[in-house]
Amino acid sequence: MQSNENKGDSLKRPLIEKTIETELALADRMAIERTKLSNERTFLSYLRTSLTLLGAGLTIIRLDLLEKLIDLGVVCLAMSPLVLAFAIYRFIYNRNRFNKYFDQVRNI
Repeated sequence: MQSNENKGDSLKRPLIEKTIETELALADRMAIERTKLSNERTFLSYLRTSLTLLGAGLTIIRLDLLEKLIDLGVVCLAMSPLVLAFAIYRFIYNRNRFNKYFDQVRNI
């Protein structure tokens, strides 16, 4: 027969294991949210870069003081939509990849 100490330990053990599983589940959900927010933050960074290139290109082209740099302005204007297109592609690609992975993890 088990002593009283062993009975108490056996009753506490499932509670401890359940608490650990709950904490891991919470940590996993938080990691998923951090990953999604990181993807959005990266997209916004690319968007900001695209808008900066657009503004710089327009400013360089429109200012008479910078006539010698018009080629640079044109390059900035050409790069702006390319950066934006890359940002959209990267955001959608990573979002789909993350969702596919998270769905696989949920099914385990």
